[in-house]
Amino acid sequence: MERTKIGIVGGGIQGLSLAYFLSQNPAYQVTIFERNQNLGGLLGLLEINGTGFEGFYHHWSGQDSDIIELVEELGLGGRLLHLNSRTGIFYGNTIYPFGTPMDLLRFRPLGLIDRLRVGFTVLYLKRVKNWQRFEKVRAADWLKKTMGQRAYDVIWEPLLRGKFGEYKEEVSMAWMWHRLSWRANARGKGAVKEELVYPRYGFGAIIDALAKKIRDNGGIIRTGITIDSIFGEDGRIAIASGGQEEIFDKVFVTTPVNVFSRLVKGLPDEYLNKLKQIKYRAAHVTTLVLNHSLIPGGYYWLNINNREIPLLAVIEHTNLLPKEDYGGKTLVYLGNYPGPDDEIMKMDNEKVIDLYCRHLPKINPEFKKEWIDKYYIFKDPAAQPIVDINYKSSLPDYQTPIPNLHLVTMAQIYPEDRGTSKAVEQSKKVLQKLGL
Repeated sequence: MERTKIGIVGGGIQGLSLAYFLSQNPAYQVTIFERNQNLGGLLGLLEINGTGFEGFYHHWSGQDSDIIELVEELGLGGRLLHLNSRTGIFYGNTIYPFGTPMDLLRFRPLGLIDRLRVGFTVLYLKRVKNWQRFEKVRAADWLKKTMGQRAYDVIWEPLLRGKFGEYKEEVSMAWMWHRLSWRANARGKGAVKEELVYPRYGFGAIIDALAKKIRDNGGIIRTGITIDSIFGEDGRIAIASGGQEEIFDKVFVTTPVNVFSRLVKGLPDEYLNKLKQIKYRAAHVTTLVLNHSLIPGGYYWLNINNREIPLLAVIEHTNLLPKEDYGGKTLVYLGNYPGPDDEIMKMDNEKVIDLYCRHLPKINPEFKKEWIDKYYIFKDPAAQPIVDINYKSSLPDYQTPIPNLHLVTMAQIYPEDRGTSKAVEQSKKVLQKLGL
């Protein structure tokens, strides 16, 4: 029996999970095309002392059942660590704990009435099921109305500004609803602290296991491949690369929509104009390997709500995972979501480090540049879609106007925030929808 040839463009978790599920059917011959030499996409795997870590920070909550089930299916469930994290807010040059309801009640930058308004609003959002009511509501307007201007200025405006920049006032409350309800539910019934899940020794083993399963099932993985174009040809799909064409019965493209628009030829103007409505913020993550702990108090995640500091968050990975796994070093992520054309995206690496070194002593007065043993800088120009009040109407279907060509990308995850577990869930969803 002749097998159905399926091409998958992109070797991140979206493409790998699609390939994994498809390759289990012996009727399908699956081929992955990945631009980079390594698989994993935003996981961007590195290593310290033989232990892997990610270029872009990742973790899961206990609610992320799809990725957890997949890891267990791959035989790696024993690596999963269920950990209590500690979250804080840096505001007014002071670190405040901000991970539990009691932390909120003690949050001094807000008056008691404002704290109660925030708490009751989060409890309300936790119980909302009909999130569609929020789709056409601007998050900034709703938060100001329900929690008050002061709470918005201190807590929520820095988050929206850090994530979405100049689009902060346009973000849909549907996105914020999911973020707040997800974090509230992450604690589970009766739990006080938020539980996070992380695979000990990093995501590398998961990526490797997925790749091995795909190959064992007869799949082909090609890395370091630059695709020139994708186009329909007599009801099938051609992928052109390096002056050669390969024909497939079906193709799934998992790139950001702007890359998809550039690669695919023959798309109708109306469809292309719809895709252009989806805009992105970039991700800019600086990973520091330090000889000392950076964040006082043992915090894993520190939201930076101080306008003077050009960061959204500081994440001390080794306040969640044991330092011993990383040769006793401290591993810290400095997270940012600038615009794709912002100055920091073009800045020399040393200048980036100098910029951050001027501000990190505000978080820890003892910090010195000499603490830095190594650093890595990762950039992605299309990491965070701008989820505005018109976002849903701009989302394309998985089936494109070209028969047998499918778009499956993180931008289609809605209203949830994109992530590895949601990518796996989406892979299951689209394959079920297409009957594959």
